[in-house]
Amino acid sequence: MKRKLLIVVSSLLVIMGGVTLVNSLSVGQVAPNLTLKNGDTTSTIPGYGTKVLTVIYATVKGSDFCDPISNALKAKGFPKAKYEGVGIANMKDSSGVPDFVIEKSVKKKRAQFGAVVLTDADGLTAQTWGLGDCKGKSVLVVLGADKKVKFVKAYSGKAPQGDVDAVVALVEGLVK
Repeated sequence: MKRKLLIVVSSLLVIMGGVTLVNSLSVGQVAPNLTLKNGDTTSTIPGYGTKVLTVIYATVKGSDFCDPISNALKAKGFPKAKYEGVGIANMKDSSGVPDFVIEKSVKKKRAQFGAVVLTDADGLTAQTWGLGDCKGKSVLVVLGADKKVKFVKAYSGKAPQGDVDAVVALVEGLVK
């Protein structure tokens, strides 16, 4: 009996040794930096660890869901030395949408917000940050200059005014 138990436990340890458990990103946790495409080159998230960041990870369908928050933050005119908004286009979960349509959306967002918009063709962001199913969604993550998550929320529709106000107040407090 003891031998059977030892074999079962040993087998589970061997099997689990090859599995990477991913925790979902949560407030207070350090979010690892990512290396993604930035046009024809690769880039890490600009300002990571030096500025307060709002990172929006969105599919084409969800690309406008966080616009109310982005517009309110842009209107505040936070100093570039302390704050930056970054977009990440979730190409993997934008199934059925041709790459050229996604690139057009990326260019539109770059022009609209003057922000860096990276592209993620393989779902690296969702996997590394443990964001779960991001199909048809937009995920907003606020990172402090200390690399820690201050806010994280997924949207399946337009961000409500309460979240707009909360995120703007949060960023204001962090930028001071």
